[in-house]
Amino acid sequence: MSRTLPDWLRLCFQSALIGEVYSEVRAIAVAFSDKNEMKARYYLDREPTDFDFDSLGMVVGYVLEM
Repeated sequence: MSRTLPDWLRLCFQSALIGEVYSEVRAIAVAFSDKNEMKARYYLDREPTDFDFDSLGMVVGYVLEM
């Protein structure tokens, strides 16, 4: 079961997304479970490309470093 995103995690994602949101991105969803599992999902206007996977990897990597 997902719970409300903690403030510290929301702020980490907001910081990580600076410069990583581009015109094909329609939404980004982040979930944080009771087991402290995080899930991030990009919603795009098109099929994902390697660039999209790299972008998501950069964002998640930045969040994990914080």
